[in-house]
Amino acid sequence: MGCRFQRCALRSREFPHELHKSLIGLLEHSAKFLKPVYRGDTVYPALEIIELTPSKTTGVITLRVTVHNQNRQLVLEGIQKMLVRKRA
Repeated sequence: MGCRFQRCALRSREFPHELHKSLIGLLEHSAKFLKPVYRGDTVYPALEIIELTPSKTTGVITLRVTVHNQNRQLVLEGIQKMLVRKRA
């Protein structure tokens, strides 16, 4: 499991860079602030791909966005939809 987790962790670092190369535009962004965040808090953002909608030359990626604080409390949740180019 450790090796598999390491591969996933390494690939997750590459995701934003790969996405940046193929991003055409942001289609939708919504967020709900669920709890206050204060100076000195530590926050942990996460993105989860929840839907992929392919078309001929592009696709739409739907992401679930979450942010937890140092107490593991969910402080923000939202959705992002992005239009991306398909790889050649």
